Amino acid sequence: MAQDNNIQAQLSLPLTKQYLSQLEALKEDNQWAQITTLGEKAYDESIKQGDAGQAFLIADQLLSTYYRLGEFKKALFYGDKMELLAGKIDTPIFVVNAFYKSSAAFRGMANEAPIKEQKELFNQARKLIQKSLLLLNEKCEKEKALAARVYFNAGALEEDDPLGDLGLAEDFLKKAERLFLSLAENDFHQRSSIRLGKVYLLQGKVPLARAIINGLSIANLEKRTNMQLLYLEAQVLWEEGKQQEALNKALKAKEIALSLGARADLMRFEQFIAAFPKGDN
Repeated sequence: MAQDNNIQAQLSLPLTKQYLSQLEALKEDNQWAQITTLGEKAYDESIKQGDAGQAFLIADQLLSTYYRLGEFKKALFYGDKMELLAGKIDTPIFVVNAFYKSSAAFRGMANEAPIKEQKELFNQARKLIQKSLLLLNEKCEKEKALAARVYFNAGALEEDDPLGDLGLAEDFLKKAERLFLSLAENDFHQRSSIRLGKVYLLQGKVPLARAIINGLSIANLEKRTNMQLLYLEAQVLWEEGKQQEALNKALKAKEIALSLGARADLMRFEQFIAAFPKGDN
C-alpha cells in the first residue's frame, strides 16, 4: 500500500519533476530508453512553461545520455538547445557547459565518420572546446569541477583526432587528473588516467601505459570505466605481443558494452576483435 501511494504521488507530479525525481533510480537500472523518452517529454514541457533553467538541465541530461549510448547526432541536437538556453540564462557556467558538451558530441560524430568528413567535424569540436577554455579562464576561473571536465574533453579531442597534438592531450589530461583528484571525483580521475594511458600508447610509451593499467587494476571501478580499462589493456597487450590475452580482454570489454547499450564502444571493440585470426575468436 505504501508503495502504491508513492507511485500515485509520483504520477501527480508535473512531468518535469517526475523526470528529475526518477532520474537517479533509472540510471542505476540502466533504463536509458526510459530516460530519453521521459526526458524529451519533460524538456518540451519545460519549454512550454518558459522555464529556461529547468529546460537546460534536462537538455544537459539528454545530451549526456545520448552520448553515452553513442547516438551523437541526437546528443548534438540537445547541445544546440543548451547553447540557445544558456544564451537566454546568460550565466557563463551554463555557456561553458554547453560548449564543451557539444564539442564532445562533434568528437563522437567525427570518430564514426568517413575519413574525408572527419577533419571538419574535429575542427567543429575544437572551435567549441577553445571557446570553453577561453570563457573558463575569463569568467569561471574558480569553477574547478567545470575546469576539470573541460580539460578532460580537450585532452580527449586531441587524442581522438588523428591530426591532434598528443603533447597537448597529455597536458590537458594531467590537469584534469590533478583537479579530479583534488575534488575526490574518483571515477573521473580514473577515466582521465585511462585516457592518458591511451595517449602514452599512441606516443609509443607502452611501459607508461602499462603502469597506469597496473595501478587501476586494483582500484574499485565503475562498470563503464572498467570496460574502458579492459580495452586499453587489450591494446597494450597487443603491443606487448600477447595476442590471446589481448583478445580475452577485448571480449570482456565487448560483453560489458552489450550490457550497457554502449553502441559506439561496441563498434570499436568489434573492429579490434575482427583484426584477430578467425580461429582466435
